[in-house]
Amino acid sequence: MVFTQVLNDAANGGTDGLHKATLFSQELSTNVDYTTENMEKFVDMIEPRSGVASMCYPSSAAEIPEKCSKAYEYGDVVYIPITQSTVSPTTNEAYSGGLWRDPSEKRNKEWYEAIRLLKKQVPKLKVHALYTGKPDDRLLHYLLGEHRMVLDGLLIDWEFGPGACWSAVEKSPPTNNWMWFVRGKTRYLVANQDPASCVNADGSRADKDVFLNYGERSLQFQDYILPIFPCYNGSEWRCHSAIKDKPSAACDDQRQRYAFALFEINSAATLKFFLKTCKNLLGRTPAYDLVQVL
Repeated sequence: MVFTQVLNDAANGGTDGLHKATLFSQELSTNVDYTTENMEKFVDMIEPRSGVASMCYPSSAAEIPEKCSKAYEYGDVVYIPITQSTVSPTTNEAYSGGLWRDPSEKRNKEWYEAIRLLKKQVPKLKVHALYTGKPDDRLLHYLLGEHRMVLDGLLIDWEFGPGACWSAVEKSPPTNNWMWFVRGKTRYLVANQDPASCVNADGSRADKDVFLNYGERSLQFQDYILPIFPCYNGSEWRCHSAIKDKPSAACDDQRQRYAFALFEINSAATLKFFLKTCKNLLGRTPAYDLVQVL
């Protein structure tokens, strides 16, 4: 169990956060289904679900058709980068700003030809652009407009850098109106926001507030943003608390989405709880996001 990560994340929530993280750990530990064997069986039983989206990080254009097509085993949406990062998003270099300085160079023509081939091979698979770093209106307008025939949506992943916060994503100006090319709301990964600027009225970290797009939040989400809350790498208990305390709101995938890492046992257990809760409440399961599966 990744309890150290859970405690590190909970520390940002103060005494109450530590208490809730401990309860989360105890609840999972006493659950008879919480074993590696049972969780592996659960992962194997997951069926494709409309709206479920998977992150895909191909190392080259040639990898896109095969690697990213596997997203269709879980759902019908895949996120593919449209800017080139200098390092992998899993390395510690990200924390020093090595990955998130600014969006680096644009992808080449072969990149989008590979995406076009992917969509030809899997016609029902929707491709959402994955934009890393601080939004640049001019660059987004160019990329989304130039490739509007192969891109079905947009996810912004702005982490670690100075000023990183969803509240800083403003409506695009008329001269570079990139939002015009986005079908539906712009998705935003609510992870590792700038602790110096992304804060609530009381000075606490806004990205550690309740994991719901709900009226109780201090720093609200804009109406053109669909937040995605990370339920992995120590933040599982925050998702679990939101689902348990406000199931009706948490199960509304038009309000927000949750992202899970299937092969992290805490995260997979949280996904299992999420699906069971929403199935019992609504008679169906909402859409969600997956990381580290492709």
